[in-house]
Amino acid sequence: PAQTCGIVTCGGLCPGLNTVVQELYRCLSMQYFVERVWGFEGGYEGLAQGKRVDLARVLRKKNVYAEGGTLLGTSRPKIPAAQLADAVEREALDCLFVVGGDGTMRGAAALSEELQKRDSKCRVAV
Repeated sequence: PAQTCGIVTCGGLCPGLNTVVQELYRCLSMQYFVERVWGFEGGYEGLAQGKRVDLARVLRKKNVYAEGGTLLGTSRPKIPAAQLADAVEREALDCLFVVGGDGTMRGAAALSEELQKRDSKCRVAV
């Protein structure tokens, strides 16, 4: 079972991103009993730079349903899959949830392939 999961929002803004983050956190922590759920600020760029936040602390203090945008922020740089895989391994993630559009999904697919090449324990979910 997963002990550490990450969530990243990438690309352009769309309605409901905060709700997706909130509900992913709730499901992972309350139904799957994941011990650590990190959010990464600034999309793939934030993941690569290790800009993690403890979602348990952040979501305890905020009513994200009433806020627009994404509490994690977003970005659109093209980060090489190998660099993202290094970050995933450094953070010791069992699973990374990627939220975004078609460009984000292409990045997630490339990251998943790179992690499989490395025989990583981490899985990428979209």
